[in-house]
Amino acid sequence: MRSARKDFPWTYDQFQRYRVLEAVLDSLHPRKEITVLDVGGVSPDRDGRSLWLPLRRLVPEGGFVLDLRPARERGFIRGDGGWLPFKDKSFDVVASLDTLEHVPPGGRPEFLRELGRVARGSLVLSAPFRDPEIERVETLLFRQIRDRHGVEHEQLKEHGRHGLPAVDEVRGHLARGFPANVDFSYGSLTRWLFLQTIENIFLLRRNSPAILGLLDKWMTAADAGPEFEPPFSRHYWIASNEIAPGELERRVEAVKTRLLEPGVEFGEAEARELNREMSAFVEAGRVTAVVVSPGRGDRLADCLDHLLTQKVGFELEVLVWALKPAAAREEMLRARFPHVCCVVSGPGEKASQALLKIGSRAGGDYILLISDEILLPLDSAQKFYDALNTSPETQLVAPRTVFKRYLSPARQGKWNSPSKILAGRLPRRLPADGGVPFSWVFNECLFFRKEALFERELRSGGLNKRNIFFWEKAGRSGASDPPRWRPVPHTVFKRK
Repeated sequence: MRSARKDFPWTYDQFQRYRVLEAVLDSLHPRKEITVLDVGGVSPDRDGRSLWLPLRRLVPEGGFVLDLRPARERGFIRGDGGWLPFKDKSFDVVASLDTLEHVPPGGRPEFLRELGRVARGSLVLSAPFRDPEIERVETLLFRQIRDRHGVEHEQLKEHGRHGLPAVDEVRGHLARGFPANVDFSYGSLTRWLFLQTIENIFLLRRNSPAILGLLDKWMTAADAGPEFEPPFSRHYWIASNEIAPGELERRVEAVKTRLLEPGVEFGEAEARELNREMSAFVEAGRVTAVVVSPGRGDRLADCLDHLLTQKVGFELEVLVWALKPAAAREEMLRARFPHVCCVVSGPGEKASQALLKIGSRAGGDYILLISDEILLPLDSAQKFYDALNTSPETQLVAPRTVFKRYLSPARQGKWNSPSKILAGRLPRRLPADGGVPFSWVFNECLFFRKEALFERELRSGGLNKRNIFFWEKAGRSGASDPPRWRPVPHTVFKRK
């Protein structure tokens, strides 16, 4: 594709759609100077931080993109596809790629009429279509993303809410507005599901843009023959006001022949880079975030939202440690976070018993022990992990909370802490002379190696199950003094 950049910004299926459009433009409108309108053509970039216009890579001068989402690139027009702010027959070509399925069913006829009204020459549409196999795959992928990452894929959710368009219905609408129209299926559903399943492993990770870009390019460079074999992922409709039906069919066949040619090259250097990126991800440690929820869990949902969207370069699993049963919390977890395991400990339960429960469920090499009142910024877990691994003598990472350097700025104040906090007793660094100057670290967020919980003597008496506790406020001796703390006798962690 003439628009492919060195960093390959395209996703696999996005590249397919715009490659079809490029082939149609070259076949149906071979002259260079044409005007093209892409309705719904604003796309987020790979890391989701900005928007870009794929059409502008194909048609730098005469390409225009209309969308409800604002973009700052040249050629962008903000508007609604159901009411286009243009005169009749304003554009040589009107395209709408994977947008129709996001229009409510009642608005689709008007949407298609508006596209046809402003098209002087041709109309190009693409969409996943109504088919039991596609609907089953999209439901599977939606649940896979939700269960693994705790977030709902908004586009797939909208597909399910509106229903996918039927091929015959779209064909009928186009036949009423255009003298010639041809449609065909293109795109392997099997390949698409395979790639999405692999990419789901790396979704929302710190280095995911690099890995996902290489995976998309790898699949795009594969043999195109299976893309014309069922089951299909998408359907394409091409209609024309200027070309006779027989001639349109001939030109569309030429388009399909062109699509069998390699679209992009994936060289040995890129294959090695993909191997390095994936190996680094697999070799990285696994972290288990244990969210301690002492009450009803009123703020638990926000805490989990921030944890499950962390930008990290390792596997991150999340457990909830409830210090007492709460029906509201359990109902919320079932409804919003069905993949998050909840371990309940009763009052007075011994630390060894509670830790055995957590240890048996936690698959990570590291533990992030965090209060459910903490909202972590996106890169915090990675910073904790790096801090622990760049200094071998460091046994515990406890981010400072006075200035909320890592934690949420919503709770300000030097001594504004909850009634119960986490505490760990160990040095951050072991001194060179072998002495161990123990001091208590009071915090609502602790990060340490999992093995530390089960070693009686780890590095000269380091962190273990005997010296992580829950503490609570015991009042102050003066108004300006910090609060005094005492170990809670009836909670999970008890001082020996």
